[in-house]
Amino acid sequence: MKSSFFFIASLLAAQCLFSQEKVNSVISNNGNTITWTINEPDVKKASEAFNQIRFQKNDEIYITAGGCAQTGGSGKTWKRYVNPSGDGNAYHYFAKIQIPGVTSGLVRMEQFLNRKLIFTLTPSESSYLILGYADDNYSDNGYWGHDDGTENQCKGVGNASVTIVITHHTTPPPPTQTAFRDFDVVATDLDENGFPLNPKWGKQVTSNQSPDFKNLTSDYPFWRNSGSLCGTHYNFMPITYQGQVGWEGHSNPVYDDDDYYGMITRPDRAIYTTARNYIHWEFNSEETVDNWDGTSTWWNLFHHNAVDVSDNEAKSHMDNDSSIVIGLLNIDGQHDNPCELHPVYAMFLQQQVVNFDNIFPVAATNNNLVYHFFVRNWGDEGFCSSGQEYLYYDYVKIKIPGAGKMTAATVYKPGDSKFAPMGWAVEYLPDGALLTFHLNSPSDKSWFVGDLAFARLPNYGQVHGINQIAWNNISKAQTTEFETPAQEQLHNKLSAISKAKQDTLSKQIRQLVQHGIIKKVDAEISPFKIPSKSAHFKIFTKISQTTISKPMHADDPESNKREQLKKQIINKYIDSTQKRDVQIQKKVLQPAIHQ
Repeated sequence: MKSSFFFIASLLAAQCLFSQEKVNSVISNNGNTITWTINEPDVKKASEAFNQIRFQKNDEIYITAGGCAQTGGSGKTWKRYVNPSGDGNAYHYFAKIQIPGVTSGLVRMEQFLNRKLIFTLTPSESSYLILGYADDNYSDNGYWGHDDGTENQCKGVGNASVTIVITHHTTPPPPTQTAFRDFDVVATDLDENGFPLNPKWGKQVTSNQSPDFKNLTSDYPFWRNSGSLCGTHYNFMPITYQGQVGWEGHSNPVYDDDDYYGMITRPDRAIYTTARNYIHWEFNSEETVDNWDGTSTWWNLFHHNAVDVSDNEAKSHMDNDSSIVIGLLNIDGQHDNPCELHPVYAMFLQQQVVNFDNIFPVAATNNNLVYHFFVRNWGDEGFCSSGQEYLYYDYVKIKIPGAGKMTAATVYKPGDSKFAPMGWAVEYLPDGALLTFHLNSPSDKSWFVGDLAFARLPNYGQVHGINQIAWNNISKAQTTEFETPAQEQLHNKLSAISKAKQDTLSKQIRQLVQHGIIKKVDAEISPFKIPSKSAHFKIFTKISQTTISKPMHADDPESNKREQLKKQIINKYIDSTQKRDVQIQKKVLQPAIHQ
């Protein structure tokens, strides 16, 4: 009792060093709970220490925050303190927080709000709160000249404030697990981009069962993307997923969407639905591999020497590779309602030591890690969709677990002048290597592709053999290769023309993809200093798509024009009635967003 009295007294004494208007506290009647309120936290510098707000072992912490702040510049420049919208919000203009043992350094505050946090460390001199703010120019920030803000986000909203409720416990408080709904996206960790890492559905946590699509109702926070002839994709958010991949196929480039697609599995069945025993991944080859001809990369070999030969050949190069995939989590309502990552924004495949294509950029051995990758921030969702799903991140980060010093790299990017600012860098961490890729705006459709080799950190992972998955036993055969009856009609019509005309038709369609200049690019000398958005919750936590405040869906005039030209080419080889019966051109539909 005496120690508690002196602890509280010391807090009150320390508070006198701060403005009463800025920092206030209220102590509960029993003395066990202190509620701190910080008004107008400093946004004119990177961090601010609150030495009087200290933590004891077994403290239960609950944080709320809101309001707006001035970010400087011209026009309407006020932004929400926690989750700003508008250009640049992925890297600047947001609140940060540091609590030793709870956050991994000074990180984005948003993911730690409105949930119970536990301080588990033995108190030390550094066991106090730090708040921060992310910006590239602090000189004109503050709380002056209130306006409605970028995109009116601060209309009727007051100045920023933060509230921290600390409840002291002599023993660890019992963990509490939120009751999740079936299709809540929940995770224990966020990656460096702030994306859920290997998330699960709420039902998987509450009952250890995968949810059924029939229970997906319109009040979940998804948006729809449909094509003019088929659909719908129910889109949730970008996620990062680690698992073993398997190849399935390449859809027809003439009457279908020209997509590469396959499977990815995990032993814990994370984010599976009842539809399939794996997660489906998919990306458009016209947007990716068709642009990488002439690069001395594994992806170029895979395209021409494997996929273009046969599915079995592709399987021999890819099946059972360990992978890291960033993709848009969605449920495909067109087929049997599988859960999928489509489009894939980034794919890193770890080379198996036993594979015969073991040369890019160096041979994989038991002493190193070799990855074949691509990274982008844009992509479509195939035939049964419209437009693009943009990832509004100029920087995409990938952590390679167990990777030591990089020993070899072959990396390419578009070489046109507008892509000159693009670059990539590597930062070495105690448990792996962090790669950061600086991309152009999604509308520029930039990308990186290449191969990387790293020394393997001591005692990392299995170096002898991998888990061989019987892919044929888990893959789900399609009842038909056609998305719609119109596709089948077109297929039958094209099958009636000569092989020579079919080949000429395919060649002309391939030429619609404009291949630009390709440039080899080395890693930057110094790592990029981009704020981390990683978080470790220790318990499953519901995740909302708040770190990307712009709608991801966008029109794609370039693709629409290419599809129209494709339609014209096809109609040169078939009769005029087919033009009326078959709609190759996809109608662009604006998605309905459900909150």
